[in-house]
Amino acid sequence: MEQLHDRLDPLHLEHFLVLEGGGPFGIGYEAGILDEFRERGASSEGIHALGTSAGSWVASMMATGKTFDDVASQKQIKLFDQTPNYMLGYARDIFGDARSEYVNTTASRLRLGKPSLEILNGADHDLADMVTMSSSVPALFFPAIYDRGLYWDGAVAGASAGYAHLAPKADTLIAISALSTHLKAPWPLSGIAGPLLEKKSRLELRRWQNRNPESKVIYIRPNRKIGQMVDGMKDIFDFEIAKDVYWMAREQAAELIATRKSIADLALRLTTKRPA
Repeated sequence: MEQLHDRLDPLHLEHFLVLEGGGPFGIGYEAGILDEFRERGASSEGIHALGTSAGSWVASMMATGKTFDDVASQKQIKLFDQTPNYMLGYARDIFGDARSEYVNTTASRLRLGKPSLEILNGADHDLADMVTMSSSVPALFFPAIYDRGLYWDGAVAGASAGYAHLAPKADTLIAISALSTHLKAPWPLSGIAGPLLEKKSRLELRRWQNRNPESKVIYIRPNRKIGQMVDGMKDIFDFEIAKDVYWMAREQAAELIATRKSIADLALRLTTKRPA
């Protein structure tokens, strides 16, 4: 979106982070990856991010210092709950009225029944409102209500888990995706949703790379063991599975740092603040 580029391109960012969707499963995975980086000395301070659905929660957690335990300690989400702004109660308990200019989230605003993509910035809205708008999944929850508008999950408007192609210029684009080819689930997800979402993510990353040929792209997704934790839609929202996935993601991140030079170099760069 133009406003994202207008605001961030002039900053000549060293890193930009794209965090994709995936319910509590995705929150556990993405938080686990990032926490393992931080455990090894990396800093997320001052890193701008674009989050969709689960990714909006993780981006907000990064900016406010909240941990995965702050999310996992909440009561289990009830699927198909049509209470207006059902997710807002969770979000307020975790984020209060905090705001952060480093957090950008996607939301699908409903106009005449048709969703249109909006990107919100945490300097202008409470993070609790933003994550609620970004993660109200159609059919599972009632659309989020904000400023006389109705909003569905950010993925809806563009059928995208993360909208990586909309990221601004940066030396390195880091994309973390929870829903990938390895996702194991019955119809309609098995053999369909995981591969399609990963293909879309890779196409978006390629589009961004084509516009920024001198920049680097780092794409992190679950290994097969983690993907097979999901047998159905309920598993994506199961807090107990998310807790296991968090620690599995920590293990995967440690392995990536040990075996992939690009990840090891990234972890090292994130430990050093860029000169002013």
